[in-house]
Amino acid sequence: MRLFALVTDSEGKVEAILLDYIENAKSLRDVEKLTSDQFHRWVDEMGQAISCLHSMGLVWGDAKAANVLIRGNDTVVLIDFGGGHTDGWVERKNSETIQGDWKGFDKISLFLRERVSETSS
Repeated sequence: MRLFALVTDSEGKVEAILLDYIENAKSLRDVEKLTSDQFHRWVDEMGQAISCLHSMGLVWGDAKAANVLIRGNDTVVLIDFGGGHTDGWVERKNSETIQGDWKGFDKISLFLRERVSETSS
């Protein structure tokens, strides 16, 4: 992921993130089948990205499958920072928190695990 800049408010909350253009990306929400290798790689990449955000004092804020894109080269990109809440992914009390990011990560991981098929390509 190439991060060009973050725009923050006076409290340090991310209001915008500037990334490179993601050509031919698809939403993780739309993935019906994936291999075990893809599952492990994508979960690892998401975990690394979330850890990186947290190490900079930032929070993803709306962790859900629809907010993860898969690039044409089969790597993940987190999108939609700075707020929001979607029932079923993160409890409202944990939205926009580090704990909420990790709870959402766990739900996304379960969502993906249910779609693993060794015969998919």
